[in-house]
Amino acid sequence: MSDPVEIVDQKGSFRLIRDRESGRHAIVEARDNKVYTVHPREREAEPDTPEGMARLVEPDGWQDPAEARAKFAEITREGEELAKEIW
Repeated sequence: MSDPVEIVDQKGSFRLIRDRESGRHAIVEARDNKVYTVHPREREAEPDTPEGMARLVEPDGWQDPAEARAKFAEITREGEELAKEIW
């Protein structure tokens, strides 16, 4: 059986993932063997596994691929700008 999600892109701690069944995309943040939602709700954590990423995003964190890719670009750009300010 294949993993429920695959990592499409990763920049820094952020990952763009795809649900293999629906083709929809989501963004998660991975740190210290945990994954976290970037959804505006409470910052939940799951183990850094394909199954953990799938549980974290359910039920309402999946988006159309184009929308998720645009948000991923925005989040990673903001993260790079913040890192430049800090360092």
